[in-house]
Amino acid sequence: MTAISIIIPSHNRRDLLRSLLDALVAQQPATPPFEVIIVADKCRDGTQAMVAAYDAPFPISLLEQPGVGPAHARNIGARQASADLLLFLDDDVIPTPGLVAAHAQAHDDGVDRAVLGPYPPEPHISGQHFRILTQRWWNAHFNELAQPGHRFRYTDLLTGNLSMPRRVWDAVGGLDPQFARAREDLELGVRLMKAGIPFHYAPEALGWHHEYLTTSLHGSFRRAKEEGRSDALMALKHPEMAAAIKAARQLRRKGRGTRIKYGVLRHSGLLDRPLMAIAPGLLNLMEGIGLIRARRRLRGALLEYLYARGAMEGLGPQRADFMAQPVPGIAPPTPGIDIDIADGIEAAELALTEHRPESARILYRGEEIATLSWTPMTERWSGRHLRPYLARRAAARLIPVLLDGSMQAGQPAGQASNSAINMLWINDFSKQLHEAQWQWARG
Repeated sequence: MTAISIIIPSHNRRDLLRSLLDALVAQQPATPPFEVIIVADKCRDGTQAMVAAYDAPFPISLLEQPGVGPAHARNIGARQASADLLLFLDDDVIPTPGLVAAHAQAHDDGVDRAVLGPYPPEPHISGQHFRILTQRWWNAHFNELAQPGHRFRYTDLLTGNLSMPRRVWDAVGGLDPQFARAREDLELGVRLMKAGIPFHYAPEALGWHHEYLTTSLHGSFRRAKEEGRSDALMALKHPEMAAAIKAARQLRRKGRGTRIKYGVLRHSGLLDRPLMAIAPGLLNLMEGIGLIRARRRLRGALLEYLYARGAMEGLGPQRADFMAQPVPGIAPPTPGIDIDIADGIEAAELALTEHRPESARILYRGEEIATLSWTPMTERWSGRHLRPYLARRAAARLIPVLLDGSMQAGQPAGQASNSAINMLWINDFSKQLHEAQWQWARG
């Protein structure tokens, strides 16, 4: 019986796709039985013939669509799936031998959840500024997910290495095809958060992302425009989270300068293609002659321009009404709670886990030492978030309060100091305390 359906959208990446299939053949013993569903999206490089001739020890299905994007491809692949567990892989992510088993194990308890597997960049030496920044972004993203007490947001959900029960996928309706070229995964993350589906990070479900073969400086400009378009659509579809969406904040900013800027952008569409065509060569030239700072500024300005152009195109005839609305504020939808850690850190953690508030004030004998703030489309606070948060964000403020409070109660200073440290005990406390103090000094 097939336990897992692996769905892989692909567009003209025949050789990478063959490597991916080879890696699936090499999955470790005792991996649950799985099938593979490949959705070839207007492939013209012989992908179909390669898949048809591939001799695999598992069933492979090949579907085709006429170049309508990965969101459509994942949806029709999921409809074809026969297993109760769906695993989505990008065609440039090469699984390690334990990836499939790790996803299966993460769902063993039968709890509905979305499981995120890491796919950091395949180690690749390059001195190109674009390549270094791209690798840095991907590594930072997965390093953040791996942090103790990480609080998941909708932006954590990427479809390159993702699994969930089929009933969850069907219940939220899969991917929204209007986000055909960008942000389709983040929009799915919003609906999963709204449905109360928890996210889970599974570091053993590791794949290597061959991004150096599939991303480019030119593609980053095209991507910026698609992200602007999708962000505008996201603000229309989920207006309650507009405060978290860059397009909404920028287009609703008031003032003469904003009106002039977007008035010009409305009529500058003819520049988009020429800019995207000449920008990579110009930036590479600047990098070659050492104009690194100027290059960084120019690239940032071009990305901002294309993002704004995409947002305005995405809004279409709704642009004027959208821009006329007030700048979204950041306010929690429900009142927060107060938790006093003078009753013990364990009691505070239990209170957070019991109430799962969207925001909370952390007190010590009535004095506020930290605020667990509300963030749109982010999981509610839980006990597992507390110690890492205090160590990272509030240690510089917490320790003097603890020392002072303990001395007022008549305790020796040394005992008070040990008590404070013990309350925050984690393996890398010193490192995180240093980081918190540095951030505090900067503030």
